Amino acid sequence: IGGSESFAIQADVYYHIETVSTNGGAVPGAQGLASTNFDWNNIMSTGALAAIFAANVATNDTPEWWLAAHGLSGDPNEQALADVDGDGHPAWAEYKAGTDPTDSVSVLLIEGVDLSSPVGPILTWSSAEDRSYTLQFSTNLLAGYVDLDTGVIAVPPLNTYTALVEDAVRFFRIGVE
Repeated sequence: IGGSESFAIQADVYYHIETVSTNGGAVPGAQGLASTNFDWNNIMSTGALAAIFAANVATNDTPEWWLAAHGLSGDPNEQALADVDGDGHPAWAEYKAGTDPTDSVSVLLIEGVDLSSPVGPILTWSSAEDRSYTLQFSTNLLAGYVDLDTGVIAVPPLNTYTALVEDAVRFFRIGVE
């Protein structure tokens, strides 16, 4: 009783300390650091020390670990903005879409439109886990697009959606939320 303990808190590579708390109370000064030492003084009973870690993120909330996992090294912000595979999408957009930033054929696009359904065209696209999509359509590209549906949950590896639109001429596009 009344003793002290020292703790070394170390985040893994590409992570930082989000919070440190003792018995539910926040310990000031550790947030955002890769490592810290904490001295718990005047211990009077058993207690709890908790450290929560969070991923380091670059431009547009692109996790640094994700960039590294795809072989993108150097300044994380520059890498998040780079289009290393030349497909027209920067790495941060590839992260958001769940595509591979080093593979030019790995892109988010509507892969098929089946016009045989009497209800409406059936759209298909490759999807990624933990994503949701917005489908839009237009009958006149100069007039812009309107939302057909939002919050369409991914069902990997392939999503299918029946577009209930009656216009004879339709243009569709997909976005990740």
